[in-house]
Amino acid sequence: MLFLTRFGDNSWNLPGFLYSFFAKTVLYSKIAAVAEPTLLTSCFSCVCRGGKNCFQGVIVYNTTIEGMCLMYIYHGSNMVVECPMLVQQKPNIDFGNGLYTTTNKMQALNFAEKVTNRRETGEITVSVYNLNKAKALRELEVLYFDKPDEAWLDFVAKNRAGTYSEKLYDLVCGPVANDDVYQTLALYETGVLSREQTLQALKIKKLFDQYVWKTEKALSYFNFVGTLSLQEVK
Repeated sequence: MLFLTRFGDNSWNLPGFLYSFFAKTVLYSKIAAVAEPTLLTSCFSCVCRGGKNCFQGVIVYNTTIEGMCLMYIYHGSNMVVECPMLVQQKPNIDFGNGLYTTTNKMQALNFAEKVTNRRETGEITVSVYNLNKAKALRELEVLYFDKPDEAWLDFVAKNRAGTYSEKLYDLVCGPVANDDVYQTLALYETGVLSREQTLQALKIKKLFDQYVWKTEKALSYFNFVGTLSLQEVK
């Protein structure tokens, strides 16, 4: 049970992720800003750094901030994917076999359009899941790329060539190779671009992220919450 109300004219400074949580799930009158809360309890208050009550009227039973630190990830397909499964995909894709998701709605929509057109069946669909990223990164075997650097290039090149035979991770996170990047990678793979030229070209590309779930264990770390309409995506 959650209930939030505003008392007086105090200004509240709510962290972005918590603001998003409340804005979508809590009855409230107005949220403007609060010193970072560290714990919400059932005592009708938010305990902030320094021990001061920043706002009142909140009931959250046995819930820590981390427990509420959820983010949305999206999967584009030609159907609703309510219960994700690991299925054999076309070979030699960027991060290998797995369920591909992203935090970018447009990226998921673009993938859904491609899949639907290629399969010539179903409807363009973006499935939505919530994810506790901190928990997943802490408990799973994760390979995380912050940017398209040399390690990313090596990993992607090996997967695309079908030669990757190293450690199997539960989750791989990193930049997604869009159509523009695919052209750069193709030039690298055929020897037209050197390694240095490829990395330099990648620096100026606008890349979105992707979260690729590669084991059954990993699939249990996010939950289906619905789908997006095309209007919500655009």
